[in-house]
Amino acid sequence: RKRCMDLISIESKSEQNGIGGVMKSGNVREVWTSGRLCDKEVDGCEQPRFQPYNIRGWFWAATLQGMGETNVFNGRRFNGWSDTGRLNKAQPDGILKADGFGDQACTALLDNFFNDGLSWHDTKCNDRRHIVCEDLPVGNINFVRQQNPGVKIP
Repeated sequence: RKRCMDLISIESKSEQNGIGGVMKSGNVREVWTSGRLCDKEVDGCEQPRFQPYNIRGWFWAATLQGMGETNVFNGRRFNGWSDTGRLNKAQPDGILKADGFGDQACTALLDNFFNDGLSWHDTKCNDRRHIVCEDLPVGNINFVRQQNPGVKIP
């Protein structure tokens, strides 16, 4: 973030395929994305628009944009969730624990881990994997410029 970058937000199949190509060239099978579950750790997630959390509760933390409904594959927004996973269940398959925190509240892009191609999986946020970053939206960059007037930010 100090360099006005954040984890990737994947908004199209072509963008996902491009990232997949970079992953293959580096022999990398998994990377973090900025996908995040709106759980107790995130302010405002109790709002009705995020319910039910497993369908409407996912957003791109880098842009604060919703990821779209997890069970809609032909709508306005690209949906890269896998139809399988570790437990052979459609993704995301994590639960919201009694304390309000998600047990798999982050999103990774995995390359064919479960014979499912290049796809999104909800995962524990403390797993270790490679990161891929992209420039922050212009509004975020302008905010950083305003907060740091002595620093030249192109």
